[in-house]
Amino acid sequence: MFYKVATELDFKKRFKEYESIPQHILAMIAEQKKVSPEIVKLYRDITGESLIKIRKECEIYLSYVEAYEDFLEGKTVYTEY
Repeated sequence: MFYKVATELDFKKRFKEYESIPQHILAMIAEQKKVSPEIVKLYRDITGESLIKIRKECEIYLSYVEAYEDFLEGKTVYTEY
């Protein structure tokens, strides 16, 4: 794999991939800085998908939120080509 320094556009593209998740779920993840069982259950009640799939999707989203915060603080963040 090859990596490059992330740009604002890279983050916009990544966050766009998560537009299918209800906004209140995304806000809860970003605010709590964790994927709590309550968030997973609430999202599952909406979608009916498996808990494992939902937790994984939410954890990946959280990793983008954390990386974006680092980016905004001026830290160098890398992304795949």
